[in-house]
Amino acid sequence: MKQKLKQIMILLTAGILCSCQTHSLVDLNGLKAEDSLYYSEGLADLLIGDKYGYVNKEGKLIIPPKFLGAHSFSEGLAKVYVTIGQELLRGRDWSMTNDINKFGFINHEGEYVILPQFDDACSFRNGLAAVCINNKWGFIDKTALRVIPLQFEEIESDWLFLSGLALVKSNGKWGYINRDGFFEIKPQFEEAEPFSPIHDKCVMVKSNGKYFFIDRKGQTVIPEDRRGHATYKPDKPPTPPEEMLPPP
Repeated sequence: MKQKLKQIMILLTAGILCSCQTHSLVDLNGLKAEDSLYYSEGLADLLIGDKYGYVNKEGKLIIPPKFLGAHSFSEGLAKVYVTIGQELLRGRDWSMTNDINKFGFINHEGEYVILPQFDDACSFRNGLAAVCINNKWGFIDKTALRVIPLQFEEIESDWLFLSGLALVKSNGKWGYINRDGFFEIKPQFEEAEPFSPIHDKCVMVKSNGKYFFIDRKGQTVIPEDRRGHATYKPDKPPTPPEEMLPPP
């Protein structure tokens, strides 16, 4: 077992090293940049001066530094954070008088595919991205169409729909929606974990102060580990992970 885990760690490390490469980016018009970069879809975001831009694996500047914040490309688009003002909105029917900071999405050429308009956002996964305006979360497609209306108080950004479900909070409780925006498991939990490719059969939740496991239908279950053995007995409640424990 230890040997197998060691092999897995070697493979994971190799994958990380393939994604993270080091360049001495001192030839970018005399500007110095970070050395260790994470590449996604052939580009890496980096800080030059006080703005972010993107370079390729040869260290060539592809998208000039013009963003307050930048994130890795996912499904052809990257989430960026900028200050927007009237110069960006000229010719559009938006009534804004002061500069404000918003999230938008760019393509590999640095062109806006979805203009900055969101207070917060997550990267695209399986054709959808979670976005937030006025403290309400929903989901858009790559045309900026709100396929799931902005209605949720919070979303769990990890593993969004990668297992077919997304964890969202509505009326102070956590529940699980499908890609059509309908609740597969209604909001009823004080705390909850997202379904993921690793934990796609059952997850831990908390309700009425008690922790337990549910399946994808919301039914209470006794989970099994990867070896097929029950991880706890019915008369012994599960131990919540550290991130779900209440503060001391």
